[in-house]
Amino acid sequence: MLYRKSKILVLMLLSITIGNVSAQHKWNMTFKAYPSVTWLHINSSSPAYNKRWENVNLSYPAKGGFGLGIGLEYAVSDKVRVFADLRYNSWGGNIYAIRNDPTFYLDLDINYRSINIPVGIKYYYKAKPAYNLYLSAGAGLDYTYHVSFIPTNYYGSVPAIERNASMQTYYVLLGTGIEFKLTNKLTGTIGMEFQNDRLFNPNRIQDFGGLFGQEEIPLSYSMVLFHVGVIM
Repeated sequence: MLYRKSKILVLMLLSITIGNVSAQHKWNMTFKAYPSVTWLHINSSSPAYNKRWENVNLSYPAKGGFGLGIGLEYAVSDKVRVFADLRYNSWGGNIYAIRNDPTFYLDLDINYRSINIPVGIKYYYKAKPAYNLYLSAGAGLDYTYHVSFIPTNYYGSVPAIERNASMQTYYVLLGTGIEFKLTNKLTGTIGMEFQNDRLFNPNRIQDFGGLFGQEEIPLSYSMVLFHVGVIM
């Protein structure tokens, strides 16, 4: 329900902005691409967590991803803007679990598809004729609607398992970037953003196949996104 309300709000903002962009120079639209790197973590605050995990050696190698997004920005002042984006993300992570007595392991290569809605503030701390530097902060909603994963264990790999999903989680974000003039109407932007959902005790649950006595593992994530795009 919250995802639906957030999506409606973003669409309303888009329609208002498109109708007024020619008359209101304080509004801008953004179009960006997002290469990303993600690290998964076990969520020890989840009701699905239990102490049997303490007997398993877990590690979480990074995994790359990619996203595309459209957004709106509103200039509150010369130094402050508020923004809201609507993004599609293809991302994921890796989980390596091993126990030495008896020797056994399970590796999971996980892929998610998500709709992502961040809202935040940008602060321009340096303004030059050729470029502007900014910091950003905010919060967002991630709605994961599809998951696929490849399990590999002591006996070998199995084909990828694909499922529809419905996981709604919230996260905080921090970012920095540079904007530079391309033409009289277009501004280029390059930057970096960090996301983390641990503060909100996310309900992200991943199948674990019953190995080590665990049917599922509760997860949180940290993500670094690099963006390149245009502002108009």
